Amino acid sequence: MVSGSPVGSTPFGMSTPVAAPAAATQGPALSRYIDPGSGDYVIDASVGQFGSMPSLRQRVLLVMNTELGSALAVPDLGIPRPKKIDETYIAATRAAVRRAFYRLTDIEKLMRIESIDIEKRTSGRVQVTLVYRDLTMLSSTAQRATRTF
Repeated sequence: MVSGSPVGSTPFGMSTPVAAPAAATQGPALSRYIDPGSGDYVIDASVGQFGSMPSLRQRVLLVMNTELGSALAVPDLGIPRPKKIDETYIAATRAAVRRAFYRLTDIEKLMRIESIDIEKRTSGRVQVTLVYRDLTMLSSTAQRATRTF
């Protein structure tokens, strides 16, 4: 309070508080579009600004493509790189992916993991494909995110 009056009594005049505009409630919030292949932000050529994608999709791509321990600000973000691909690798990788998405699936309840597919490639690499459903959208189709180790 200023000078014993409740609102707006200042040397610059008197006023009453104005309510802030209501937040948008339609659809999920949008974030900058990340190209899943290159990991770069994409510019929308028609408007000359960053492209957009649902925030959950961006978060999933960031978790999938971050190596565990490489983000100093959030050391438990990401999936560990395999040290050895043996008979225990598939089970350990599935568990690591579930741990990486624990915040989004169990705490914030924004997504549901449908499947975690792990495919050994002939080149000695492994491709991990996460199939998930976005629970923030009413009629969501299954989404995919892929990472190759």
